[in-house]
Amino acid sequence: MLLYEEMLTDRLMTKPELSRQKPILIIEDDRSLRMIFDWLIKDLDEKITYDWCTSVDQAKASLSANSYELVFADFLLNGYGNGLDVWEYCNAVLPKAEFVMMSSLKLEGFCNVTGENGASPRLLAKPLDVNEIQGIIRRTLLAKEA
Repeated sequence: MLLYEEMLTDRLMTKPELSRQKPILIIEDDRSLRMIFDWLIKDLDEKITYDWCTSVDQAKASLSANSYELVFADFLLNGYGNGLDVWEYCNAVLPKAEFVMMSSLKLEGFCNVTGENGASPRLLAKPLDVNEIQGIIRRTLLAKEA
């Protein structure tokens, strides 16, 4: 038991801390993933907060009303539109936000997805790898901290 406590203490002591609250927006209609995101975000830092949307309309409203540093969006969403619509809107209202597109579709199908300036969103394949998500969050938010 002591070994586990030592490992936990060491991990907590070496985990970099954020100096201020960092907001993330997650757009995903699979509500079972909410528990996973909730756990992995809380595991990183208590100063990281997130909003959860399940449609393009909800996402656009959140992007208009808030300032996010990182956005995760599923490609296929409930209702009208998809994750590309969210990406284009995010680029218009929050051009400095990091955007990650998630999808269970084959990533080869996204190769031709580009914006007017030749840019494309970062792609993350499902099933999601929690270590990869935590790495994206850590690198993005800590990079903006510096």
